[in-house]
Amino acid sequence: MKRIKTLMLLMVVALTAVSLQSCDNDDDDDYPEFNLATVTLKAPTVDGGKWFMQLDDSTALEATNIASHPYDNKELRAYIRYNDIKDMTNAPTSRSTIQKMYSVNVLTIDTILTKKMDPMVENTAEEYGNDPVEVVNSWETVAEDGYMNIRFRTRWGNNIKHRVTLVHRTDAEDPYTVEFLHNANGDTNGQVADGMVAFRLDDCFNEGNKPIEITLKWKSYSGEKSAKFKYIPRKD
Repeated sequence: MKRIKTLMLLMVVALTAVSLQSCDNDDDDDYPEFNLATVTLKAPTVDGGKWFMQLDDSTALEATNIASHPYDNKELRAYIRYNDIKDMTNAPTSRSTIQKMYSVNVLTIDTILTKKMDPMVENTAEEYGNDPVEVVNSWETVAEDGYMNIRFRTRWGNNIKHRVTLVHRTDAEDPYTVEFLHNANGDTNGQVADGMVAFRLDDCFNEGNKPIEITLKWKSYSGEKSAKFKYIPRKD
């Protein structure tokens, strides 16, 4: 299963929308072994169906211990801790895009700031900010299931709200180029810390049936940078 790692210690993500509680593993009874993953919390696809968690482009999880969607059927990206994995791949399902299905016991759900992309404007830096930011090369930074997840690193800590934006660069030669922009609102001298955000990719990234390559650009502390991500168009 993609992106599943058995951990005994959670990282702390310093973003107001995400906060994971670290744990001491000296007492196995209080802190059982668990898996950590990023998922999409999705509403039932049919009336009377179950809510589920999309793990990757073809794998879904169902919570055995949470009957209804915990956020009123609002689709969000989230971190989950879970255990007691049981294979349900051969069980009947109405979800045509799912190839693997597992039932799990969910220990915690911590939502990730989940946003739409913003439209490209004449001066993107002036409109959305031009402060430096680092995109962290992490298993969390990925394009999947209709989203671009970005773990980022910058300076903050003065109780000032930062803004992060993802824009589709329609002026680029590559039609699948996006730009990550950061507006620190003057909060540029705080401590170095990480944040996490998920952007719902525009429909144009999901029009075809074949995998595409998305180019992500951003202004780092050492200059302009870019990275490429393989992406399978979402079909639901």
